[in-house]
Amino acid sequence: MVDTRAKFFIPSKFEDELTVESTVLEFRRSSFDVHHRMLKSGALAVEGFETRVWTIRDPDNPERLRSQPIPAEVKALFTGARR
Repeated sequence: MVDTRAKFFIPSKFEDELTVESTVLEFRRSSFDVHHRMLKSGALAVEGFETRVWTIRDPDNPERLRSQPIPAEVKALFTGARR
């Protein structure tokens, strides 16, 4: 994850039951944006956003990560598209 943010609307505690809805908003070459909604009794409790980067281990330095294009089959799993 390279960016995360959230807005909190309704307080929640450990025992509360929340429904989580997550949607990929946009795919780019090697990154994608995800929108999360957490509902408490049907009301919006938390709205979150994140940007993730698809990475692999750098073959020249396995301690580092480097971005790579998101495979089409991964995008298809998120979008429900069939190849």
